[in-house]
Amino acid sequence: MAAPSASATARSCVLKPLNPRHKTLHVSLTTTSERFRFGRRAECEASFPNDHRISGVHASLLLDGNHHFAIEDTSVNGTFVMQERVPKHTRRALKNGDFFYLVIPDAELLQEGYTGSLTVNYVGYVFEETTPSPP
Repeated sequence: MAAPSASATARSCVLKPLNPRHKTLHVSLTTTSERFRFGRRAECEASFPNDHRISGVHASLLLDGNHHFAIEDTSVNGTFVMQERVPKHTRRALKNGDFFYLVIPDAELLQEGYTGSLTVNYVGYVFEETTPSPP
């Protein structure tokens, strides 16, 4: 693995929780080999140790080859971006305003306009990049 060059610039984003019980997350990545992991395991940067709907390492936020943010699913139950399941071991690019979920109670509840009380059962975030996108 090559060390980052002196000119490497960190990419930063804020993940705003959809569930008021969770905290806002601030993420900064410099290289394509770095990951911000979500899961039950204690070594995950966003750890949910008591939520058995979430895999040990459920998903990772990373930089793709073009240094754009993406999410990669490694879970049993799925990761969802904008109502679409991310296939396991694949990456989905994220853009400002994208919603992603680690846990949803039922895919039908993600229908546009749903505002019912089950939203408190979600584990999800709104992605907002805080550094300018690379060209």
